[in-house]
Amino acid sequence: MGRKRVTICRGNHPKRVMDPRGVPGPIIKKIQEVFLDAMKNPEHMDKMDKAGLAVKPMMGEEYMKYFRNLQERCKSLVDAARKAR
Repeated sequence: MGRKRVTICRGNHPKRVMDPRGVPGPIIKKIQEVFLDAMKNPEHMDKMDKAGLAVKPMMGEEYMKYFRNLQERCKSLVDAARKAR
């Protein structure tokens, strides 16, 4: 897990941005702030609402917890699909 993550999540379709190793923390923080500001833009939020998309920005460990939980919930479905082939 040597990389820090800047993650933007829209509904069930996560959009993830990862940085290369070694990017200083202040740079990561700035990128996160810029993404969050963009996501909170009223015009953007209006477009997302009209498209029926939920917006939930998540960063770092919060996203990893979400992703691990999603993987666990989907594991049985993936296993069943593999067996059905």
